[in-house]
Amino acid sequence: MSGEALIIGGGISGTATAVKLARGGFDVTLVEREDEWRALGHGITMIGPALRALQSLELLDEALESGYGVTELRFCSPAGTVVQELALPRLLGPDRPGLLGMMRPRLHEILARAAAAAGVQARTGTSPTTIGDSGDRVTVALDDDTAGAYDVVVVADGLFSSTRALLGWDDTPQFVGQGVFRAVLDRVEDVTCSYQFVGHPSAKAGFTPTGPDSMYMFCTVPANRDEHIAREDLPQRLCEALSDFGGIVAEAREQITDPALLDFRLEEWLILKQPWNRGRVVVLGDAAHATTPHLAAGAAMCLEDAIVLGEELADSSDVADSLDRFAERRRPRCERVVRSSVQLAEWELAPDTPGADPAGFTMEASAFLAQPF
Repeated sequence: MSGEALIIGGGISGTATAVKLARGGFDVTLVEREDEWRALGHGITMIGPALRALQSLELLDEALESGYGVTELRFCSPAGTVVQELALPRLLGPDRPGLLGMMRPRLHEILARAAAAAGVQARTGTSPTTIGDSGDRVTVALDDDTAGAYDVVVVADGLFSSTRALLGWDDTPQFVGQGVFRAVLDRVEDVTCSYQFVGHPSAKAGFTPTGPDSMYMFCTVPANRDEHIAREDLPQRLCEALSDFGGIVAEAREQITDPALLDFRLEEWLILKQPWNRGRVVVLGDAAHATTPHLAAGAAMCLEDAIVLGEELADSSDVADSLDRFAERRRPRCERVVRSSVQLAEWELAPDTPGADPAGFTMEASAFLAQPF
């Protein structure tokens, strides 16, 4: 199938979908509401399924050159003692890592460059005001007083999608009772794999190297729904959360001084009620199935969405039928990722829960994610 496609949202899911559809013969326009088409944020963890998806998009080698590949996950006590070492599934063979740490803006650059090379036309500083599906085409009016008609419209504008609400979905994000600090730091010499420090009563910390000289740090903490931390207070608040940790965490804590290298966000999730499409309009990525970061699977799910949508549209001349099949393939897998991540968040907030086994549960989820999508 070919035709004209509109992608709403220029994040991972939207840009990857633009690449896939443009390479498949669609004339693709991507609109991004921000004035600049770029990625905000710090480090990102690309688990095996994300690397597999990048390979499918023929972008893996460039990503590997831009990050730091690891093959092992170590669980440590708050004091820094290693309590468990787990080999990460190497889905692409023994010469490829099981996980890649890289900077989120760099991933965006790779995807955006591929989109441009495929002929995607990107427009910034605009978003939809009305969307009407006549059955044969979808007419979209934008807030810059332009309009167009398309064969398929993809809504990929994130967890707080304004387009989803415009189309009448009333699903709202759910808060898990946690917030997460993220930081970009100089890589501590011993951080050559992925680390998680578990067992602290009120915080969980972790590291993933993102390059020879850099690493990404996270720290989850209990939070209130209305929690807000001023940027200038981020270093102090993160250091306070990490004050009882030893080992590598204590060494890294000394670096936490620059608010510009820190971020704090509340953890929220969403699973869009079915259907994920209405006629020729489909919702995907975080706009359909946003997850908390506990399995580091958000990017993988977004990239897989792009590939599956492209496959389904290529296999049929009936757009609505293709979008139905897309949701049938994606919803069970994405829902399991979201609910498993929420379970891990709940165990972090209540670590004495009978039967709680975060490490075992994580590896069970990793085995599930390793299955073909």
